[in-house]
Amino acid sequence: MEANRHLDSHLRLCGASNWKTSLVFLLFSAQWIVVAWRQLGSASPTHRAPVTSLALYGGAAIVLGWLMTELTCLRERVVLALGLSRFGMDLLTGVVPSLPGSVVLGARALSLAMSLGAALVSLALLCSALRGRRHTRVGP
Repeated sequence: MEANRHLDSHLRLCGASNWKTSLVFLLFSAQWIVVAWRQLGSASPTHRAPVTSLALYGGAAIVLGWLMTELTCLRERVVLALGLSRFGMDLLTGVVPSLPGSVVLGARALSLAMSLGAALVSLALLCSALRGRRHTRVGP
C-alpha cells in the first residue's frame, strides 16, 4: 500500500514527465543563480543573515529534503541535492559571521556553480518532459 502511494506521488510530481514540475525546478534554479550572483558581488564578504532569512533557509532545506524522499528520478535528485547543499552552505555562512572572507567568497562561488548546475539539469528535465520522454528511477 505504501509503495503504491509513493509511486502515485512520484508520478504526479515527476519532472521528467511533467513539464510544470520541470519548469518550477528551472525557475527556482534561476532564482538561486540571481541570489548567488548578487551575494558573490556584494561588497562585504562576511555578514550575519537576519533570523527570517535563516528560518527560510531552514524551511526550504526541509521541503527539499521531503521532495528528495518523494521523487526517485536521478536528475530530480541531483537538482534537489544541489539546492539542499546550496542552502546548507548559505545557512552556514549566515550563522557564522566570523568565517574568513576567503572562505565566504569561495562558498559563494561554489553556491553559484551549484545553482548553475541545478539550472542545467532542470533545463534537461524540461526538455525531456516536453519531448515526452520517461524518467529514470533511482530507487525501487
